[in-house]
Amino acid sequence: MRITVPSSLTNVVCAQTKITLIKHNNLAYSGYAIDDLIAQGISYEAVLYLLWHQGLPNQQQLQNLKHELYQGMHLTPSFINELHQLCHNHPTAHPMALLRTAVSMVYPGRSNEPI
Repeated sequence: MRITVPSSLTNVVCAQTKITLIKHNNLAYSGYAIDDLIAQGISYEAVLYLLWHQGLPNQQQLQNLKHELYQGMHLTPSFINELHQLCHNHPTAHPMALLRTAVSMVYPGRSNEPI
């Protein structure tokens, strides 16, 4: 059996979703055009809520989400020190490589092995 591999993703459906739609090179989340969300200054947190709940949040829902998100965003002084050391020890590293390593450093299942 011969397998045909398309040369692009045109007309290739990877998964059906109710969250996103790409039509005529326009991206929409839950029915909201991404260009409109940007033009209206919709915050990252509000778009996150939209993706999770398929609707934009009211002010109280947005405040609740921000509170919940920000509780988990505390970085310890030891992590910040490790991050400074990482950047200092690898001054020519690509920023995305440093970010990937930093994310690995905060992962709860991280071992104590050097990175």
